[in-house]
Amino acid sequence: MFAVLWGAALQERSPDGMLGRVYALDALLSQALMPVCVAAGFLLGVLSPAALTAFAGCALVVTVVAVLPVPGVPTLGAPTKREPAGTRSGTPL
Repeated sequence: MFAVLWGAALQERSPDGMLGRVYALDALLSQALMPVCVAAGFLLGVLSPAALTAFAGCALVVTVVAVLPVPGVPTLGAPTKREPAGTRSGTPL
């Protein structure tokens, strides 16, 4: 569910000419965070599954609440009017 909403938000908020770069950066950062997942797997061997699940849930809530006061985050910024490709201000180039 999150991936669908995230992809729609990226497409809606990114300029047409930059969409490929935005997706590439999104994929790069997602791959760069893989070691965090490996560390979480290591912690599963040290902590109980219930403790790790509680920690992950708390971390999720804290990070979401921490960014909500940032202007534009709750609504993904102000809606923008997208123009069809190959046009500028509604007139053909």
